[in-house]
Amino acid sequence: MDKKHTHPDDFIFTDDLHDCGSPQFCFYCLHLVCLGGSASFKLGHKVYQVGKDDVIIRSSAQPMKDIVCDADFRMKGVIISRHYLNVTTPNSAYRVTGMISTILNPVFHVSDADVQRCLRDIDEIYQRYLCTEHLFSAEILKRLVQVMVFDFYDMHQRSTGKDLEHSGQAGIILRQFINLIHNGGCRTNRTVEYYADKLCITPNYLNEVCHKVSDYNALAWINLFTSLEIAQQLEDKSIPLNQIADEFNFSSPAYFSRYVKRLLGVTPSEFRKQIS
Repeated sequence: MDKKHTHPDDFIFTDDLHDCGSPQFCFYCLHLVCLGGSASFKLGHKVYQVGKDDVIIRSSAQPMKDIVCDADFRMKGVIISRHYLNVTTPNSAYRVTGMISTILNPVFHVSDADVQRCLRDIDEIYQRYLCTEHLFSAEILKRLVQVMVFDFYDMHQRSTGKDLEHSGQAGIILRQFINLIHNGGCRTNRTVEYYADKLCITPNYLNEVCHKVSDYNALAWINLFTSLEIAQQLEDKSIPLNQIADEFNFSSPAYFSRYVKRLLGVTPSEFRKQIS
């Protein structure tokens, strides 16, 4: 499939897994289908193996690293900007619950029928993306993206069998916690104590809940969503770095730079150079 940019650069269609390791896609969501061969990559602190009929959804800002593909590896996928997805699916349960689920399980195996459904979804988006003369092309494209998102989420839930809706009180607390982070809280507050107080529980209990449901502690979730927010701001080169540091309530640009390097592996300036 030819690679193509659009709207501008809201969509990248690709058949090369190495495209997904580009720093410029830290603030994009990846929907990929493996058609043959095998590959591996590192996401956060975990290494994932993928093979035929595996699907990858990367919805976090964690960069995909150490990508290795064998000679027979084939895939097809679409990389969509988080801004476009947020506009397209503003009230969807997938926005938070689905994001958490796919962060916990980014790779999952599906049936041959589901693989064909994935490919049809991606191809229909690609064909409509090319058809710009239609009066309602933008609206149709949004609807097709919605269909794909719900199809992939449906397959994910059936494959992994994991849903926060069935995780009891712990799942409810984790979802409430991440809602607070996701809805702008991480821009000014990045301590476990702050969110525990908002949820009327102790910091230790919040960490216990996070570990029980996700194997991540509370600070890891805070850093995960903060990195996504910061990456989105860094992508807009018209915003001065000092301004971003102020908006995220950092005491100094130097501290902001150290924080970004710890989360994204590069300084803010280096990040912008890499996406040039």
